[in-house]
Amino acid sequence: MGYISSDFTRRLWLILYWFMYMLTWTVLPIMMSYVDSGAFTFKDRLRESAWSNLQFYGISGVAGLLLVGYIALTRRIAGPDLVAFMMALANFWGLFLVITFMGFGLVSIPRKLWFRGDLALELSKIEGRAMAYKDKAYDSALELADIVREANLVSARVSHSDDLRPCVDQIMLCCPRLDANNSSSSRLPTQNATLSGRIPADITEPYLATLHNRIKKAVLKEERDRWRWNRSARRAFFLQDAIYSRGNPRRQLDSNLRPWSQWGMATRAAA
Repeated sequence: MGYISSDFTRRLWLILYWFMYMLTWTVLPIMMSYVDSGAFTFKDRLRESAWSNLQFYGISGVAGLLLVGYIALTRRIAGPDLVAFMMALANFWGLFLVITFMGFGLVSIPRKLWFRGDLALELSKIEGRAMAYKDKAYDSALELADIVREANLVSARVSHSDDLRPCVDQIMLCCPRLDANNSSSSRLPTQNATLSGRIPADITEPYLATLHNRIKKAVLKEERDRWRWNRSARRAFFLQDAIYSRGNPRRQLDSNLRPWSQWGMATRAAA
């Protein structure tokens, strides 16, 4: 009871090691590429993700084999020693990533928390980055609007009886609704002509897959940049209220946007 032989431990370790190895370098990259793919069927998305990973691993594998072959020839490493050397390289890469990111976090997070005690300094930093955040959010919204208008033009050109219509309908489901400022009616004729020039005369499934991928990336980018701008604006308003309310005898914030009594515990902690 409780005894585990060394042979069983070694076999279990090898199984777990190579299982995690396959997950790290094969399964997870294919899943990431599969999610980012713009293809419309499971088979096409899987094939596209596998092909993109094969290209990456083909180039990096050739360079790695040349390096390992050079070391094996010069150091006369072969057989089990070569396998152990490659496993050591994989462990080195993992440890390098852990040390780099955790080392940065161990220094950056306490320093960030320490500087948050100086409200005026933090407010000045946010104000310095505010315009850049707003410009990025505005540019991302314009980029997304252009791609959505391009998708609308494609949808108008593909008839409902066309075989590619299901692909177009799937693309339109990913397109957000534009507001009045970004509607197609507010575009100049030259701008609409430029968008029409991007669309090929013969609309094909590869083109639709590329358009689908562009829309997915543009939506995520616009949401990220908009969230970052809104987050920095809310943080700046909170810091301004906190600075102006330092002498408040009631020991609570007087906000011009939202009264303190309406703030929940989660909102107070997040602010």
